[in-house]
Amino acid sequence: MYQIGYGVTKDYQEAHKWLRKAAEQGNADGQFHLGVTYAVGLGVAKDCQGAFNWFKKAAEQGNAIYQSILASSYRNGDCVTRNYEEAIKWYKKSAEQGDAIAQHALGEMYAKGEGVAADYIEAYKWTILAAEQGDPNAVEERDSLKKKMSPQQIDEAEKIAKEFKPKINNATLKADETKHLLNELKDFISDLVKATKDSYLRLYHREWSLEEVVAIAIILVIAVLLIWIGEKAKAEQAEMKKKIEEVEMRKKEKQDQNDKAKVN
Repeated sequence: MYQIGYGVTKDYQEAHKWLRKAAEQGNADGQFHLGVTYAVGLGVAKDCQGAFNWFKKAAEQGNAIYQSILASSYRNGDCVTRNYEEAIKWYKKSAEQGDAIAQHALGEMYAKGEGVAADYIEAYKWTILAAEQGDPNAVEERDSLKKKMSPQQIDEAEKIAKEFKPKINNATLKADETKHLLNELKDFISDLVKATKDSYLRLYHREWSLEEVVAIAIILVIAVLLIWIGEKAKAEQAEMKKKIEEVEMRKKEKQDQNDKAKVN
């Protein structure tokens, strides 16, 4: 919130402080975004090595996107000595979870023999998987690779790609569980808003325990808070739009005055 100024005055130093607290507690998102603050110098002096260290910590927790970004750092030599072997390792971890960007990059490296023996079958397999997810560059790369391969190689690569199933690690499971819980919470709040107390009791045919009443009260408070945040954001957007319109109006008035002065 401090980083983007949502609901508070934008303050990069304050954002950096809270991101560090989250990162030091092992939060992967906090670690990655803390790395970003070091990479671009938001609220702290630029520190390329510091950025890389936090990116690596985030990637080590299994997040496919962060693994792909770390692999890119190794491949391009960003804030670290270029290391194709490490790039292959981290791209593969990400690609095996289904990340299209990592799959495309891995395909390129196998095709060029970067950090690994050139292997058109592996290159084509990963490129097919990336193309199937809509990566336009992968589609072009796939078609280019196909011209260099024998029909047998193409058939083998397509067979392997067809059998591919993304791996699911703890980071993926946590993300899925969080999404599932948020959806359940959204549905539950919707039920509470729509149903009266009597109809709700009839739906479940039972009395509420104290713990359940407290839980519902907490959920209602959260719902009210989310609605308030949404309304506040709308109000801020409306205010910003009004200010932009006022600036545009002043520009037009000034332009009209200049045009009249030229005529006179």
